[in-house]
Amino acid sequence: MNTAARDIPFEESVDDVLDSAPCGFISMMPDGTITQVNATFLAWTGHSRATLLAGKRFQDLLTDPGRIFYETHFAPLLRMQGFVKEVACQIKCEGREPLHVLISSNLKLDPNGEPAVIRTVVFDATDRVKYEEELRRARSSAQQLAAIVTSSSDAIISIGFDDVVRSWNPAATSLFRYSQEDAVGRTVDELIVPEVMRDVRLQNFEKLWSGESVIIKDTVRHRKDGSLVQVEIIASPMRDAEGRVGGASLIFRDITDRKRVEAALQESAERLRLILDGTLAFIGVMECNGTLIEANAPALSAGGLTREEALNRKLWDTYWFNHDPSVIEQIQRAFARALNGDLVREDVVVRTRGDTRMTIDFMLSPI
Repeated sequence: MNTAARDIPFEESVDDVLDSAPCGFISMMPDGTITQVNATFLAWTGHSRATLLAGKRFQDLLTDPGRIFYETHFAPLLRMQGFVKEVACQIKCEGREPLHVLISSNLKLDPNGEPAVIRTVVFDATDRVKYEEELRRARSSAQQLAAIVTSSSDAIISIGFDDVVRSWNPAATSLFRYSQEDAVGRTVDELIVPEVMRDVRLQNFEKLWSGESVIIKDTVRHRKDGSLVQVEIIASPMRDAEGRVGGASLIFRDITDRKRVEAALQESAERLRLILDGTLAFIGVMECNGTLIEANAPALSAGGLTREEALNRKLWDTYWFNHDPSVIEQIQRAFARALNGDLVREDVVVRTRGDTRMTIDFMLSPI
């Protein structure tokens, strides 16, 4: 090894190197009394050299938790093994918040083997603490999200670009009857997509991989036993920190009960329409703003109207009543009374097919 001195454009002493080192450096007596401190430490903490060298002990610069740890753990360990590495603590600063640091110390002995001096280096750990806090928050958020997914009543799974299942929550097991162990590592087509629907699934996933969310309101998937279940699907791309799509989450909601209720309501509505259409009376239903939203067949037939011609306009603006300003005003007054909860019944002249007139027993009843 060539140990010849190299030419440098300036002269520097060991003291200069230590004073401007990118870390704090402190030399102290075995009881912690500071005897040397470099400029870096002073710049970080705002303390003056004179103050620290006037009998200040290092442990007195630490916040209370750090001082207690120093006296009960750090100092005894240093005396026992001669060194301590990378202990996290906080140093009190002048006119600013305490500084997060990592400290390492070596104990130098005198010729008789007794403690003589402690050399300590101090590293600014501010960025490290912030990073660790971000990690803790991210871990906490991930744990909360995992808890939500685990406890969700909706089946939630995640997949990769290869359509292979990466995660499978308990609700997915309840819905599709595959255990998590059975499902993870297999493709969604293999598990739950009926063969006749796989081309449609591929088309939807092309949108998904391009970054679009996909919502399928009403479709079917099959269970482990081959039976079909009606589901609503919400598929969303999952992005990495750079915004690139790296996978997708699929939420499946069992809509079997909803479809059953919708079918029952539809059947009930159809039965009610048959009843209304078979009634000789003219019957209609209005919203609170007077818009006609339903009329039975006899009423439409009497006016020679289709549903499109009669519905979705104010009652007094319909063919039956808009033939005379006085009739329009009469219907408007009657409607205002009905809105107040009154049952209204009076004779009204209406227009019927062929522009003829007839007087009817007109009744408005609030619902």
